Amino acid sequence: MKRYTMFVLACLMLATSLLSGCRPKEQPLYVMLMWHQHQPYYAPDENGVYTRPWARVHATKDYYDMAAILKDYPKVHVTFNLTPVLIRQLDELAAGAQDTYWVLAEKPAAELTDDEKRFILRRFFDANWDNVIGRFPRYKELLDKRGGSDDEAIEAALASFSEQDFRDLQVWFNLAWFDPDFLAKEPLKSLVEKGHDFSEADKVVIFDKAREIIKAVIPLHKELQDKGQIEVAITPYAHPILPLIYNSDLAAIGDPAAELPERFSYPPDVVAHLKRAAEVYQATTGVSSGDCGPARGRWPRTSSKWWPMLASPGWLPASRCWPNPWEWTALPATARRSFKRPMPCTALTTCVTRTGRRWPFSSATCVSLI
Repeated sequence: MKRYTMFVLACLMLATSLLSGCRPKEQPLYVMLMWHQHQPYYAPDENGVYTRPWARVHATKDYYDMAAILKDYPKVHVTFNLTPVLIRQLDELAAGAQDTYWVLAEKPAAELTDDEKRFILRRFFDANWDNVIGRFPRYKELLDKRGGSDDEAIEAALASFSEQDFRDLQVWFNLAWFDPDFLAKEPLKSLVEKGHDFSEADKVVIFDKAREIIKAVIPLHKELQDKGQIEVAITPYAHPILPLIYNSDLAAIGDPAAELPERFSYPPDVVAHLKRAAEVYQATTGVSSGDCGPARGRWPRTSSKWWPMLASPGWLPASRCWPNPWEWTALPATARRSFKRPMPCTALTTCVTRTGRRWPFSSATCVSLI
């Protein structure tokens, strides 16, 4: 009986051990933070002035601060996707380029033409009315004074706005597009506290600070990347939808009901976007190769057509390119050998670490699918 009991106990212990080995082990949840910093290329006009302010104002409100805050949290690792055309615009703005909004804001309010005033009345409230404009009483007052944005309202505002109103609006549009951390410190803190009756000299303070921040954006990202706290990923040069450059008919694969234009197909442009991206990355970071991914990723059944082009020599090594899971399954076996196998992460992103390992203390490189 004793031997039988011991045999049963031994069997139970063995069964328990085997069953426990079948249980799914608890796995840590790896969270990857990826900021997709993208602005299209706002082509300069005949005077070399950018047509839109968004690369500039997002630099002063977001691009610098989102990286700088990581210095306070050295154990947090993040990936930033900086598109090459954004890097180009930041470089040119740092070197002295301006945008139309900047030019019109710098112009003395007393010298504005009626057409320039109409532009300012329409466009200098291009900020969130509740979360941005609403924080500043004078800015909100000017918005209420303008009223609507239809032609009748603009003409009425043109007649009712004083020279000081226009000057205050010139200042507030640009001041409100700074990160709150900058607004809480000098030299901008005094302007926020002043609130109204701005002078032309106040504009100089704002744009000097804007240029200072823009100049610091890319060096800050390089500093953090060199320390290993962030990774910088890029997209093809102009953030294009590469399958449509390869062959516009591929749109019908993803959407059979799509109304197609006359067929366009120019694969050399695909290669050109990739090579120019590599050149910008190396010039910006000093690193010969980085991580890359498609600008738009919802092209699962077209991937076998154009993804193999990423394996061509002359740009970032294919081992740095990350198809998303759907694209991966669409690739022929011969093409798969050229790329890292993607690691599913969330419904919206495909993530792998630069080395292919899942590190809780390392950021992951991510291809944005939105």
